[in-house]
Amino acid sequence: MFRVFLFVLTLLSLPAASLAAAAEPQAARAEGSGLSVLVYPSGARMTLEKDLKALNGAVTFELPRGASAQSLDLTLRDRTVISLESVPAPAPDSPAVSELRDRLHEAQRAMAAVEGELAATEARLALWGNAPVRSAQAADIEKLDALLASRIAKLHEARAALEPRFEELKRNVERWQNALDAAGGAPADVERITAKIFPATDGTVRARLVFTLNNCGWKPSYRIDALPAQNLVKVVQMAEVFQGTGLDWNNAELTLTSANPGNGLDPLPLRPWVVQPQPLLRMANKAEPMAAAPAPMAMLAAGADEIAVSEQATYSSWDLGRRNIPAGAPVRLALDEMTWKAPYNR
Repeated sequence: MFRVFLFVLTLLSLPAASLAAAAEPQAARAEGSGLSVLVYPSGARMTLEKDLKALNGAVTFELPRGASAQSLDLTLRDRTVISLESVPAPAPDSPAVSELRDRLHEAQRAMAAVEGELAATEARLALWGNAPVRSAQAADIEKLDALLASRIAKLHEARAALEPRFEELKRNVERWQNALDAAGGAPADVERITAKIFPATDGTVRARLVFTLNNCGWKPSYRIDALPAQNLVKVVQMAEVFQGTGLDWNNAELTLTSANPGNGLDPLPLRPWVVQPQPLLRMANKAEPMAAAPAPMAMLAAGADEIAVSEQATYSSWDLGRRNIPAGAPVRLALDEMTWKAPYNR
């Protein structure tokens, strides 16, 4: 079963498209940029330029994981798109996802080997713990007793050594499984697009694809360093960017925006008005600090002078230039750096 939709249907998504255009900076719309991504807090809008092979009056390609076929805007150089057809297809693995899957399988094999040793030890313990006594002679019973004590003691030692190894390998498997799922390695389908084109001549066609993603996003984060010797506090505003498309965004023109197309242009609700003494240090006009990210998260610092910040009435955007965002592992990017006067009470 497949789905067919024409470009005239894109008029039905005009409100979301209008917001995306309003929040999309010029860098994300530039021709010839290869890959550019506008990241919302709970999604993304990707612009991808690539060469497609035209054959029998059509071009066929697959969208990344999490991409919406209904949001696709396809333009071809020197060709006209007549119609689009979308069918689900098994999601292929990127090199990064394939490596994670290999690591997971390796960890699973190591865990299975230790699990087998542990099961064999348990079976031997059960066997020796129920060893039959075939003679009533005291000397034979004493020999069997000494043998049982020795064997059972060694088996208990072996089990005590195997159990922590097994638990550690089990946690290792869980870590690799979580990393694989975050990178978009879970079994899933992608959208395979077939576009009928005119003129229907074979050859290579330069294509520009614009579509939305539902498995990407970013959230604010802050790092605060106290400098008592200088009576200063250094505050670094950061963004934690994540994406689970299964593909690494290499040398992508990256822009962050606080706008969310699905939420409209309404500003965030006001916080409750609380009257209380003013603290010595407060973050004026900034979001409350969030908890620090997990240790494995990458840190990519950027100077404030390298980032173009655009503040509108209802949203802000940050042009971060060319960046590499791997699939799965969140990346922490520095947006702004501030130094505040802060007398310390000693």
